Amino acid sequence: MKLKILAKWTGLSLLVLFSLTLIFSPLLTQLFVAWRTNQSRNFEADLAGNFNRWIDVDFPADLDIQPPQLVETLTTNVDKGMIIANIRVNSVGIDLPVFKGVEHLMSGAGTVIPRRQPGLNNFVVAGHNMLNRNLLFAPLQRVQIGDTVEIDNGHNVYKFAVDNIFRVHKSQVEVLENTATPMLTLITCESAMITPYRMIVTAQPLFDVEQSG
Repeated sequence: MKLKILAKWTGLSLLVLFSLTLIFSPLLTQLFVAWRTNQSRNFEADLAGNFNRWIDVDFPADLDIQPPQLVETLTTNVDKGMIIANIRVNSVGIDLPVFKGVEHLMSGAGTVIPRRQPGLNNFVVAGHNMLNRNLLFAPLQRVQIGDTVEIDNGHNVYKFAVDNIFRVHKSQVEVLENTATPMLTLITCESAMITPYRMIVTAQPLFDVEQSG
């Protein structure tokens, strides 16, 4: 009898715990992403050295990057050796490290195409949209034509002016194509929920390059 009661209460406790996890999972995800982002900002990373160092990372073949899940935020460690630049959009409050590849999007932004460089070709950077409108690339929803985007790669700070904002389906990979002239392409999900649509922000160089420091 006691074993049956114990089993019953154990089952109920697990059910309640599972239900609470589902309910509070989005909030916990936001909290852990905020913590990881702040942690990444405080790293002293060798940006130029990290860019030139060979690192075996995954790059997406398309725009099918899904919102972060709680388990992902808990199990992925931040590696400062993957940070190759910093991105700033002061008009909307974006100030994030840029990682090589898209394995660390819980902690910042990530490059989508290998070996691309700011100021030389189409430098493509992706980031998650979040329920918290101030986390990761969620502030891109407030960006406007003409806003300045800065990419600091450890040597120089490249400045770009936003010239277009539009929506594409995740299958429209032409936005990833390289260009003969330098430009910047920023990608995030259209909403913080699972969606097949992506918000694209493109920017053209201002040719006002400053030294990092």
